[in-house]
Amino acid sequence: MYKVLVDGEHWDHQSSVVADLKGLLVHLTESISAKHRAIVRMAVDGLELEGLDDMRLEGLSLDSVQTIEVNTENPRTLSIQILYEVAKYLARIADEMPVVAEMIQSRDEKGAFERLQEVLGTWIEINRGLSNAAVALGINFDEMVIKGRSMSSVHKDVRTSLDAAAQSLEQASYLELSDNLEYELAPKLRHLQECVYQMITIAEKRLN
Repeated sequence: MYKVLVDGEHWDHQSSVVADLKGLLVHLTESISAKHRAIVRMAVDGLELEGLDDMRLEGLSLDSVQTIEVNTENPRTLSIQILYEVAKYLARIADEMPVVAEMIQSRDEKGAFERLQEVLGTWIEINRGLSNAAVALGINFDEMVIKGRSMSSVHKDVRTSLDAAAQSLEQASYLELSDNLEYELAPKLRHLQECVYQMITIAEKRLN
């Protein structure tokens, strides 16, 4: 018979409400969500899963499982942690822009393109983290103002510069791209980082 541990404590449930492992995990997730907690780790017999859509679940049956472990966190605390990570990566991307610009000026277009692609991938993750954290914390970008500008406006500026960079890259306008990265995008990313730190300040005050 399997056992379910939530934050190290046994989880009592009615076995009749689930027919298989996937059903049990769905029921468990809904129960935790109802208690206003967020799952940060889920493991079946030591195998850490990447959510309920993890393909490895298809090969597991409830009869063969011994232990299901779940760790949870306060969604607001988790969101603040995410924001600290977002701020850190914004700084890294900003620092990367002059490096990419120098690669372009040195005619290393291929290397610059590869690094820029990595930046764009990181930006997608940053954007997702920002949006999810803002929703969880109940913070509106329009209400936050840094240096006379709303966070939503600063965020839009970053997206505009990224779109312009992608267009310059497609058109092989390398000098224009270099200037955009170093003198436009990098400062805007640092401005956005300031906004994120303000979000963190607000969120931590509300948490306490």
